[in-house]
Amino acid sequence: MVKFTRILIGTLLAGGLALVALSLPGMAWAAAEPSLLQPGISLIGAALAGAVALSITRDWRGQRKDQLNEQERVARAALASEQRDQRASVYANMISGIIQSFAGGRTGDLAVDRATVAMWGSPGTLAAVDEWQRESYEIMREHGGRVPADRRKEIQLMVAAVAVGARKDLGLEPIAPDDIAALFFDDFPRR
Repeated sequence: MVKFTRILIGTLLAGGLALVALSLPGMAWAAAEPSLLQPGISLIGAALAGAVALSITRDWRGQRKDQLNEQERVARAALASEQRDQRASVYANMISGIIQSFAGGRTGDLAVDRATVAMWGSPGTLAAVDEWQRESYEIMREHGGRVPADRRKEIQLMVAAVAVGARKDLGLEPIAPDDIAALFFDDFPRR
């Protein structure tokens, strides 16, 4: 409303100035030749109408541009929300699969989860998943497919690092890796 009021006042001022500017020669013409008074008044009216029309057109274009910008912003926000929801689901599945693998279940599904995280995950989360995958594979290869008790906490903290990366990516409040690991694993040493 304020913008419209400014435009209206500006248009009236511009029209008034145009009226004064055009009426001075018109008055001089009318004094010299009275028959020019009517065309002079017509020209003034036409100029004023043109100024008003131009002002309204500019205002309409500005409003339309603002409306399109708002629609674009809303569409981007909706897309970002959908992506965040997708990432949250992907991260939950991945972390759940990792935790279940500690209990000897669901290891075949981890390949699908890793592929999905590779598609939707942030660089920080991908790095945490990669570290967990490389380290746990190496430890298990060295120990016949098992994680020895003295290396278990290390691997559990790597799993927690995946959750920390996912929380950061989702814009959630940070939680210490030790607290997350204690939540995930019953045998993780609590503080």
